Order: sequence, then C-alpha cells, then structure tokens
Amino acid sequence: MGDRIKAKIALVLTILIAASCMMAFIKISERASAYSPHGPIIINGNSDFTLANGVTDGSGTSMDPFIIEGWEIDATGFTDGISVSSTDAHFIIRDTFIYSAILSGIYFNDVSNGYIYNCSVSNNFIGILVYSSYNSFIRNNTISSNDLGTIFDSSSTISISGNGIDTSNWDGLYMWQSVNCTISDNDISFNSLSGIFLESCDNNFIINNTITDNSNAGIFLIYAPHNTCSGN
Repeated sequence: MGDRIKAKIALVLTILIAASCMMAFIKISERASAYSPHGPIIINGNSDFTLANGVTDGSGTSMDPFIIEGWEIDATGFTDGISVSSTDAHFIIRDTFIYSAILSGIYFNDVSNGYIYNCSVSNNFIGILVYSSYNSFIRNNTISSNDLGTIFDSSSTISISGNGIDTSNWDGLYMWQSVNCTISDNDISFNSLSGIFLESCDNNFIINNTITDNSNAGIFLIYAPHNTCSGN
C-alpha cells in the first residue's frame, strides 16, 4: 500500500474520530416541542454568543458548547438567517427552521468548532454557506428548495454528513478551493445541475452518498486532483 493511500486512510480516520468526539460533546436535553419565532441572528466574535442572539445554553467550551436551538427564523428582507463570523468558541445550531434569506440561511465566515445539526433550511438563495472556516460539522439537516443547496469555499476539515439536500435550482453541494473535507452519507437528489460539484479542491472524501435524479451530473469534479470517491 502506497504512502499516499496510507495518508488518506489516516486522514479519514482522524476526521471520523473528531466527528465522534464532537457528537459526544452535544448535551442531551429535551428538544423544543415547537419552533419559537426569532429574528435573524448575527454573531461577530465570541462575545456575541448571548441570550439576545438566540443562545439558550452553554459556555462555549468543547464540553459545554453554546446552544442555539428551537427557533423559527423568517429572514425575508435580510441577508442571512443566521450569520456567524470570527469565532473559535464551540457552538451548536440545532432544531431550527430558517427560510427566505436574500443570501444564505446559515452563513459561517472564519469559524472553527461550529456544528449545524437537525436544522431545516429552505427557500434561501444559498441554504448553507461556509467560507474560510475549518473543523466544523454539518449533520442531519434538511436543505431543500434553495437556489444553491450548500457552498463550501476556501475551507478545510469540514464534515458534511447525513443531510438531505434536494430540489436546488443549481447544484446541491458546491465546493471551491477546499481541502480535507468529508462528504458522507448524504441523500442528494432532484437538483437542477449537479448533486456534488468540486472545483479546484484537493484531498477531499466523497463517501457513501445516495445521489439520484440530478439533472446535470451526480458528482462533477474539475481541477480537483487527489479526491477520493467511494461507495456512492
């Protein structure tokens, strides 16, 4: 077995272990029985994780992450439903419904240690936009009926798993100039262009996804060497 293959296997194991550890940090709590209305949330720096910005629990450590949950965010007329920038505190956005943003339902910029879990994100220009971020997780979300389902731009070590991404007007998942990310166990279907589109990306892993009924291609790679596709 060559050194390159060994390195790829080691990297996949590292990412999966990190994801498992992050899941362990999610506090077990009673889920909200219904969404509560909340205005769009803008967090710029760790100090903005406050009650007014939708934080319901937590202190921002790996064992006690900030929790943003249970909200219905109608972002009509706003750029983003939830915008998080320039943070390294641990936080989780979960069980939240975000729709009708001018740009993105959820936007990360220069974020590490973020987690988006079990959210419904629909009818935005972009469902979830992750830019210049790393060590974050997008898991078990429903991302539907956006112009673009998800975009990952100039990011690394992002885990995208267990999501349903469908009926986008363009691509379901578009990734640009990103490395060491894992796209696994997603259901990506009925998007008007490609299910997954990687451009100028390196050393990413596309594993065990169900990709059906996308109009252009299931998986489309351009200028994207040394990526691993398996079990799709």
